[in-house]
Amino acid sequence: MDKVMIDRFANGEGKIVAFAARKVSEIPVGEGKYKYLPSCQYYQKSSLLYNYSAVKKTRKEECYLVEGFFDVISLTKLGVENCLALLGTNLSTEQIKLLKELKKRIILFLDNDQAGQEATINAATKLLLQEVDCEIIKNNYLGDPDEICRQQDKESIQTILQNRENPYLFIINYHFAK
Repeated sequence: MDKVMIDRFANGEGKIVAFAARKVSEIPVGEGKYKYLPSCQYYQKSSLLYNYSAVKKTRKEECYLVEGFFDVISLTKLGVENCLALLGTNLSTEQIKLLKELKKRIILFLDNDQAGQEATINAATKLLLQEVDCEIIKNNYLGDPDEICRQQDKESIQTILQNRENPYLFIINYHFAK
């Protein structure tokens, strides 16, 4: 039987609007880790950022943007606050508006697989076009931030989070490495 963890999703005011789950057991190739409810009146995945209401209240000048809510939970357990999740790999226009409202530098820390790297480039491009200050974590580890957090200690995670790259250089290096 699959092991599943469930969490709740709040809107910008902190009101619960949906639930989602993530498999924590072995995940077959081609099958997604996360399961989200279908969109409804109160839950539009593309218009939410997981943990947004908490990050909005902080005075920190930057926040980390990851793909999934488990990434946020794992980073928070290691003392990394100010984490938001896209709830996927696509950064929507509505999510960009939310990020702009924060008036914080956005630090992209997406998965290091091909889909995550392409999502990083896509998100960075969209943020730059909207004049949102951003940087990219140079993630040299396989797996998503949740998996990295389960393999590394707190000090190693802090080192990873400080290993950042200018988004323009990241995009150029990615395309030249192909």
